[in-house]
Amino acid sequence: MTVILVAALLVAGIGLLTARTPAAARFCAWGVVLGFAALALDPQRVHFEQQEARTAAAAIGQRDVDARTRALAAAATAGPRAADLELCWSDALGDGIGRGPLGARARLQVRALPVQPGLLQVRASGACTVDRPLLLQLESPILQQPLAAVLTVYSGEREVFRERVSLGTSPPAECTFTATAPGVHRIELTAEVADHRVICRGEFAVAAPPRVLVLEPSMTAAAALRAQGVAVEEAASLPPDWRTAAALVVGQGLPAADQQAIVAAVIDGMGLFVLAPGFGAAEEPVRAILPVRPLPIESKPDGAGAGGPPGGEPPVTPPLPPPDDEPPSGDIRGASPVSKDPIEVDKRAIAMVLLVDRSGSMGMELRDGRTKMSYAKSSALRTAQALDEGDQVAIVTFGNKDAGRAELALTDALNTATVRAGIERLAHASENTFLLSGLRVAHELLRPSRAAVKHLVVITDGEFRGEESLALRSLAHKMRTGDKITLSIISIVDAQTGPQFIKEAELLTRDGGGQFFPVEDVAAVPVFVTAEVTRSLQRVGRQPRNAPGSSTPPAQPPPSKPKVDPPKPAPASVPEPAPQRIAVRAVAESRLLEPLPEAAWPTLGGAVAGTAPFDAQVLLVAGENGWPLLCYANRGLGRVGAFAADLCGDAGSEFRAERAFPARLATWIQGVLPAEGVRTPKSLLDAWEVTPIAPTPHDVELLAGLAGQAPVGPDSPAAAPAPAVVRKVVSAVPAWALWAVLAVVVLALCERWSGLRMFRLGRA
Repeated sequence: MTVILVAALLVAGIGLLTARTPAAARFCAWGVVLGFAALALDPQRVHFEQQEARTAAAAIGQRDVDARTRALAAAATAGPRAADLELCWSDALGDGIGRGPLGARARLQVRALPVQPGLLQVRASGACTVDRPLLLQLESPILQQPLAAVLTVYSGEREVFRERVSLGTSPPAECTFTATAPGVHRIELTAEVADHRVICRGEFAVAAPPRVLVLEPSMTAAAALRAQGVAVEEAASLPPDWRTAAALVVGQGLPAADQQAIVAAVIDGMGLFVLAPGFGAAEEPVRAILPVRPLPIESKPDGAGAGGPPGGEPPVTPPLPPPDDEPPSGDIRGASPVSKDPIEVDKRAIAMVLLVDRSGSMGMELRDGRTKMSYAKSSALRTAQALDEGDQVAIVTFGNKDAGRAELALTDALNTATVRAGIERLAHASENTFLLSGLRVAHELLRPSRAAVKHLVVITDGEFRGEESLALRSLAHKMRTGDKITLSIISIVDAQTGPQFIKEAELLTRDGGGQFFPVEDVAAVPVFVTAEVTRSLQRVGRQPRNAPGSSTPPAQPPPSKPKVDPPKPAPASVPEPAPQRIAVRAVAESRLLEPLPEAAWPTLGGAVAGTAPFDAQVLLVAGENGWPLLCYANRGLGRVGAFAADLCGDAGSEFRAERAFPARLATWIQGVLPAEGVRTPKSLLDAWEVTPIAPTPHDVELLAGLAGQAPVGPDSPAAAPAPAVVRKVVSAVPAWALWAVLAVVVLALCERWSGLRMFRLGRA
């Protein structure tokens, strides 16, 4: 620096010496140059000292991003460094605040919450359906102390569920919610944290209950399910929209085509619960998917009243009427006298129609020399003899297609001559067995009658034509439901009788509200017909006119060959004393067995002997041999349950007598409803709020990342930032700078005066 200054002075001196200027001007110029040189060579002193820091505070939140950005920028430039900035939390932070470090100090205005509200979740284990329990799992981070909360569900503005839960525990808290109405439901989880209330909100949809289609003629199962709030539809056969149902309950035999369609639907995901009467015959389609394998009956099963017909058929209907309805054997004349007072026909009278097969096989001569038709005539005559004043009897025959005809119109039962004339017209012919036209004729006869009981009995020895099956069942159902006409069938069977005919006959009588009696001994036909007459009379509180003890003169016996006492029906005559009941016991623990009985399980009057396949879940067994009774199995995408006894018949009377029967049956049906697919539980909460506002752990994390340090709480003492070190330069120039300026001004004035004077003297 000094060298540069000396060089500059030399150049300036040479210039001034060579210039032709007055000496006074050169003197002034030299004064200016020397003055600036002196300033340049002025010594300076440099030292460092501490300066008190200035702090700027900026409130940050998520409500106004632009204002927050401007506040941060202004605060960062308020002091000489970012450490002078203090960030004060004022509102919940969003992820848009970014991450630092800015190097500022962070402070919380209020104490932070111990839990992040967004981590409080209520998860549903599956879809919610009306009347179906939904498991709700409450998830939260593990806390130092459990947090009490209240879970509330609203349907519209109405509170439908409230339960206190504990959060922060392991395993997570659970509760069960059962919706009673479909639609969108709101859910709230409320927790009190210190002086703050945390409310998490969400919503979920509740679907309508699954529809259950019940095919069971007694309507007992449908009534029990309906009492439990199950959406039930009853039908006598498969309706057109049956595939829209979630599950089927089958308590009756079905045609093979319907069974095949049901099997396909189950494999596709439909639920199926089958009672013993719906098991079907051996080799029928539904047997392939049952969780029970009925065994052929080779000997008397365990317990009286159990088992079924040969070939493993379930004990749907006993071959003989129950003990209370058993017809008299031997001499069946006489009874307690029937009052001879005028009878109210529409309250006490009955109308009976015998629908007799007139095909050629009815004329076949038997070993006793009589024909099947002669026994049919005896049955008709006994029917008339059992009826009394005000009762009516008719006879219709069937054979070829559309050839049904009335041999005897509805006639007063005491009009003996007319009745006998009609009976004598009964004769076999070389015809077929088309039942439909005869059933229609009988229907037309009975429909206008005002009798309290209108009953029709079919007597046949052949298999009526199967192509009329659907029309027959439809007509029988119409007769029962529309005209209160019941239908029973007495069929003479042998080893050549096909199982499909027996099944169709059972279905027809179930649709008609009567019973099917397969009889091997032709001589027992009149006994069964008499039993049907007796049962019809008992429905109006009466006894047959020729019952024992009656004052009515005994009726003339039917014309026949030497009297042969009708043999006792061997297959299932009711033993004396009453049959032994079959014990039932549980072999597994399952929610499907709830509610459990207080003591032992009810007993059964009969059960199907069988085994269970390897993949079946057996819950109840019957008898000493442990026959599977209540079983479940998966079939394709669907699930099948089975109860190997006639739960809605006499066999299941003790089960139905229990108060828990409707709930128990509904639980069994729930076991076959389509299950929800396995999936990750869905979170129901999607919004939360804290009142009054308070920082969350997520806010603390974002604030620490932005500031570059963990924020301090509201109770932490205020701490000023460290002082700043400032560099300072000390010089003497400021002390005489004013005098130097004044000297330059004086020199300039002197130069001006000198120049003007020299010009006047002529020396310029």
